[in-house]
Amino acid sequence: MKQGYRGALSLCCISLLLVMLFSCVDSTKIKEGTIIGRVVLDGEDYHTDIDVLVYHAESIPSELLFYKMQFPLLDCPLSDSLFFDHRINKPAMYSKTDYQGNFKINKIPVKEYIVVVKKDSWGFSYVHNVDLENNDDNSVDLGEMTLFPEIVLPQHITNTFTLETNKSYVVEHDTILFENSHLVIEGGAKLFVKPGHELISHGKISCPEDNEMAVFSYYGDEQSNTPTNGLKIMGGCIELENITFLGFHEGLNVLNSGFTLKNCVFNKCNTGVLVRRTSDILIKNCFFKDCGSVEGAACAVNNVDSLTCEENLFWGNSLALKHEIVINSVIENNLFVSNPRSFVNLWNSHSVFKNNTIHTDGIGVENSGKSNLDIQGNDINASVCVKTYYSYHMHNSAEDGWTKANNNNFIASEYAVEARASYIYLLKPFPLDFSNNYW
Repeated sequence: MKQGYRGALSLCCISLLLVMLFSCVDSTKIKEGTIIGRVVLDGEDYHTDIDVLVYHAESIPSELLFYKMQFPLLDCPLSDSLFFDHRINKPAMYSKTDYQGNFKINKIPVKEYIVVVKKDSWGFSYVHNVDLENNDDNSVDLGEMTLFPEIVLPQHITNTFTLETNKSYVVEHDTILFENSHLVIEGGAKLFVKPGHELISHGKISCPEDNEMAVFSYYGDEQSNTPTNGLKIMGGCIELENITFLGFHEGLNVLNSGFTLKNCVFNKCNTGVLVRRTSDILIKNCFFKDCGSVEGAACAVNNVDSLTCEENLFWGNSLALKHEIVINSVIENNLFVSNPRSFVNLWNSHSVFKNNTIHTDGIGVENSGKSNLDIQGNDINASVCVKTYYSYHMHNSAEDGWTKANNNNFIASEYAVEARASYIYLLKPFPLDFSNNYW
């Protein structure tokens, strides 16, 4: 009797352990989902062998969101899509369409993804925010997507030409927009430039509205060693907005006076925007990210009279903003974060730098080359907040080469002010004024 009782008890214990074991295995099993959809090639009967790639979603860095909340004046374009380029990322899953264009990808861990569909000579299309977790059956139907054949721009455009939404255009040779031409850019349009070429405009340009961004970028899956530029504005266009410039040697080159640049993004360019030999320029609400090099800057200004640079975000550029031979310049209410060099004032430049915020492990503000710089009301947290030095065989004097800094917050890990400039003056006030600052 006791043996039977013990046997029954042992059987119950084993059963309970098995239930607990399988329950534990089931609860720790990774949830998987499915993505389905259809891709069609415009004007074609068969839609086979279109690449479908699934990438892990890339979100705006939390640090950047924090700064955006702290500085409500910043109204530059900022979204998850600005941090993603399928050409420099590795897909998590991969598939191809059948002859009808259908695809189905199973056993995908339940997370948020970006789906890319592409085909050679047909461009590509992104679907962001593909979230398997917010669906009851952990599946998402993307519906029908359309790819259009790439359109090669003519070398000469003399009338109205439209870059349409969701279509891809290619600059195969240097393309010139003549004086009476009109380039209409719709939101969602994509323009790709082949190595060594660029789009040159003397005509009118109409840009996307309501923050619907267009994209200008290099052609192909990899950047070429041959310098490739985006858009050069020689005349005709007085305002440019809502365009992302991605991966260029020079993204935007402006030689037109009375020009306004706003709500644009410059990402991974050697020089994001170059403004030179012109006057009356406004740069506002732009986002400069991961630009610059030993020779380039996210925003480079050369030989310009009257420049206003306000409410822009400079993030992670090797050199954010550089002035050379720039007079009557005001840099105001900008945010500089994680740029080893934030602002450089060179070659007889006369600038006012006020009400800006700098957070960097490098240098905040630099002044050299007989340039005058007035630094007022800024919050600068850097290894070196302000640095002056001798350069370009230009010695500083009391009239040309002074640095003035008042009413600033300086938090420095090394030097609040590093003054290495050589000054030549004759019994005149020393050209450095650093009064009424918080150190």
